Amino acid sequence: MTDSTPPTSNDFDKPNYPRVFDARPAMPAQPVTDDGEAGARNASAVPESSEPVHGSAPHGQFPTPHAYAAIPLTDPTAVAFPELPLTRRQAAVDVAVALVALLFLFSPVGSIVFGVLIALFPALENLFDGLLIGGVTVCTVALVLIIRRHWPRTIGLGGLRGLHVLWALAAIPACYISLFSIGLIGMVVHLAVGTDMNEMMAERQAFMELLPERNLFGFLLIGVFTGFHEELLFRGFLLSRFTAIAKNRWVAMLICAAIFGLLHYFGQGWLGVFQTAGIGAVLGAVTIVSRSLWPAVIAHAAFNSIQLAMFPFLEKLMEQYMPPVGEPGTTTAPAMMLFAWL
Repeated sequence: MTDSTPPTSNDFDKPNYPRVFDARPAMPAQPVTDDGEAGARNASAVPESSEPVHGSAPHGQFPTPHAYAAIPLTDPTAVAFPELPLTRRQAAVDVAVALVALLFLFSPVGSIVFGVLIALFPALENLFDGLLIGGVTVCTVALVLIIRRHWPRTIGLGGLRGLHVLWALAAIPACYISLFSIGLIGMVVHLAVGTDMNEMMAERQAFMELLPERNLFGFLLIGVFTGFHEELLFRGFLLSRFTAIAKNRWVAMLICAAIFGLLHYFGQGWLGVFQTAGIGAVLGAVTIVSRSLWPAVIAHAAFNSIQLAMFPFLEKLMEQYMPPVGEPGTTTAPAMMLFAWL
């Protein structure tokens, strides 16, 4: 009597049986060709004749008349942000492309482009910095996504939900706690090593003068657009790539936060590096926990807008509690707290 019984769960425990297979029978003489390797396996497992062939199969082979398709139970592309089905080499190439685009902005060519724009539109000098950096960032990320055939959701830009807004509301005060605490620690360290307060003030004042006017366009540029393109690059694009490289999303988050802080050295000094790195760590943690980029984008945009709105008030406090730049003065506790907030 012929044996046409499909294999049972005990049969799959035998040494020669593949362990990750879908137990659905494939049609005779129609091998599954989900990929080259699986197609070759299935083609060899299916009888040449379309008629069922009865008989017991040797140990380690598929019993007839059913041929079972080698279909993995898990889809390798069905992963959640910030994980991506990228190899380390592919992720490293993507990171290199992004860094080359950023270095272009600080190259002689980027300086020439910036100078031409200022010459054509001198009234918008303080705006071109943010527009140029943001434009290059968005275009670079979009180009890589198109080449990789990745949807925006692969960098966290899926559907916006109410829970994302709640995560953003939680991230905003956390950003300020990080800013203020790291600022105070930095001030204590600077005083302990004898750093001149006037030098630090000169750096911050020069940075504040580069900011645009406090109008609607300035809020849209510094608040909304800067918050979007910086999060798109650091917590969206680079976080997913460094996760593929490090195989650990929390290590990737710290790497992105460190790069984010270092790029703020110009104009903000080493204290600004640590403060922005701390904010980047907060936004990165929220991104990982929520598995979406939207909370970081919303929180970053809100944080920048609040800071821009508070600068006139902070400038008045600076005149009251801090010595003018270039003149000797005593560093008081209110001055330290005020500088930690900037």
